[in-house]
Amino acid sequence: MAEGLLKHQLTQLTKTSYFVTSAGLNALVGHKADEKACHVLMQKGIDISSPGLPTQ
Repeated sequence: MAEGLLKHQLTQLTKTSYFVTSAGLNALVGHKADEKACHVLMQKGIDISSPGLPTQ
């Protein structure tokens, strides 16, 4: 969630020269984010459903 929130905020501030990544607390490399986390952020218009999303 933190990675998705920070990427979204940087995009809103037109900051494009940053690379943001997060292992999370229970993350497995290459796996999707928790469904509940995806749902909460999707309500705010932030999609974290795909693993390894680049900063937009």
